[in-house]
Amino acid sequence: MTEEQGCSARQVCELLPRSAGNTGDYAFSVLYFVAAYIGVFFLSGRAAPLCYLDYSFDAVIEYAVDHGLQFGRDIVCTQGPLGFLDDGSSQGHLIAARLAFALIWSGIVAWTVAAMTRRLRLPYRYFFFSWFLLFAFHGPVEREALLVMLFGCMVLLGDISRRKAEVVVFAGVFALVSLIKFTLLVAAAAGIAVCVVAQLYRRNYRWGAVICGLFVSFAAFFWVISGQEMSNIMPWIRGSLEVSAGYNEAMALFPDSGVLVAGAIAALLCLAATGITLFRVRWNVGVSGICLVLCIYLSLVWKHGFVRADEYHVLYFVLSAPLLCGVLLLDSVSDAAPKGGRRAVGLLYMAILVLCSISLMPGAMQRIVPGLPERLQDNMVLIGKAATGRVRELYQALHRDAGEEDRAYLPVAGRAVGNEPVDVFGHLQWAALANGMNYRPRPVFQGFSAYTPYLQDLNEAFFLRKDRPPYVLLNMETLDNRLPSINDARLLLLLLYRYSPIAADGDFLVMKQLPGEAGEVVLTPVSEKTLRFGELSLLPRSDKPIFLSMDVQPTVLGRLVGMFFQPPEISIILWSSGNPRTYRIVPAMTRGGILLSPLIESNEDVAEYARGALRKQVDAILFSVTPYAESLIGDEISVRLYQGNRYPQSPKREE
Repeated sequence: MTEEQGCSARQVCELLPRSAGNTGDYAFSVLYFVAAYIGVFFLSGRAAPLCYLDYSFDAVIEYAVDHGLQFGRDIVCTQGPLGFLDDGSSQGHLIAARLAFALIWSGIVAWTVAAMTRRLRLPYRYFFFSWFLLFAFHGPVEREALLVMLFGCMVLLGDISRRKAEVVVFAGVFALVSLIKFTLLVAAAAGIAVCVVAQLYRRNYRWGAVICGLFVSFAAFFWVISGQEMSNIMPWIRGSLEVSAGYNEAMALFPDSGVLVAGAIAALLCLAATGITLFRVRWNVGVSGICLVLCIYLSLVWKHGFVRADEYHVLYFVLSAPLLCGVLLLDSVSDAAPKGGRRAVGLLYMAILVLCSISLMPGAMQRIVPGLPERLQDNMVLIGKAATGRVRELYQALHRDAGEEDRAYLPVAGRAVGNEPVDVFGHLQWAALANGMNYRPRPVFQGFSAYTPYLQDLNEAFFLRKDRPPYVLLNMETLDNRLPSINDARLLLLLLYRYSPIAADGDFLVMKQLPGEAGEVVLTPVSEKTLRFGELSLLPRSDKPIFLSMDVQPTVLGRLVGMFFQPPEISIILWSSGNPRTYRIVPAMTRGGILLSPLIESNEDVAEYARGALRKQVDAILFSVTPYAESLIGDEISVRLYQGNRYPQSPKREE
């Protein structure tokens, strides 16, 4: 089937229902728009921060934007300078931007959903819209952004000379969401690239250049008005790539087997529906482009949902897949396929809905459906307050009791640090901000995120500068049962040898920079050996600390699985005083050397180490991996041991 025989370019980009002249259709379109706007409305930053990981992350992003820190140079993470627009908590800052974005973005999403709903045949339109409305309140912006960009690609793949205003709007939307999160930048860039290539294939060179030029220009504009320097765009992209590359190995969380099977089947059904559409339309450039973008976006939501497969992340895939696959049933796409193909895609779509609603979300319908009217009512009140600027009623941080105490209240640390710059080692950065300290974050500000040697180098270089913070609030916390000394390992060594604990307060040790010449740890190679999983290895007896680095190689199958799912989890078992302790270990995070013995598990251990005591010496180690992963990873582990100097204080300073 040629493109002329299938769906024309005009059909691909048509946004209005084909029966647009019917008054009833207009009424339904307005109804869909209003309901979608109310259901999807999300105002960022309404909750007041608490001293927990996610709240601290939100607080630092807001702090960075509010204080003009540069993303890519001063702050390195996958959130962009507009990332605060997608955060749930805030200190009550950047309110005007939050309100404007919430009011406008909800309109864009509602317009997209209403347009898609009116282009769906019965009964699919009711299933699609009901799914959106039931789960719209779950957020985040990322899910709606992928749906908006997928629909935007339909405009950019069509005859854009007839839709010039929409082209400008969608180019701006693509650029705007790109600076919220790096994943959305990847999605936007992929969508724009497919649309440009499609226009060039049709020899519409001018419009291909216009699409690319508008996207780049809008992205640069939003970057600059958010207070960022143009020179930091590439460092932000580089840092985000490093964080994304290390995330799979460091943050993987294996799902329940039943959830994994159900999710895999749902994903395969999505791909099958896309494949049928592609096969039936043959070389229709517009529809083929939409199917390609859909596959890219489905891969992103799959990775988001099943790399760290806790309930929140899996839910993201469950909610997103049916909405994204709804594009295959739009009349401008399905009309290009024969009737049998349309029927097959429709049946697969219904199967995806059933699988997601029953197999992946047991009991969710019973919890969510009854509360829908109340949620819509609450959002209507929220929209009214936002539109009238009643901000004090919207943000908890603006009316919290100033005397309220939680884990962030640190009176001893506050007196010790005073107004001197301070950083927080761990992932509870809110503690410094809540106590009004002069917070100066290192680039990868939450230590568990320093996944790769490049990211660890950035943090180490920050603390090698002359203007490094003289104080650090240290908390030897960990995540996912990781070996505690593996988080930001290179920086931990600097802190152990260049800072000394002067006070304890709550969850933190107050570390102060030592006077005089900076001390440093000197690592002297001791041994290099090859171990196998399950093989016990004795450590050399020493009155000096022992450091470890390791490397493992995945098999060809393991590399393939790692691309589309997650690498296997590796554990290390440590024997200290005859007692075994099991921790998760991430090979990439050990390559600069991590402190292995003595075992540092708590703030008290850090204080002991600073005094030169080597308690909890490790006598032997053993590496293990789950049985299912034996075919995914080589059975040999390259292990290198190093010996460090005995005391944190350098000999020169002791004199």
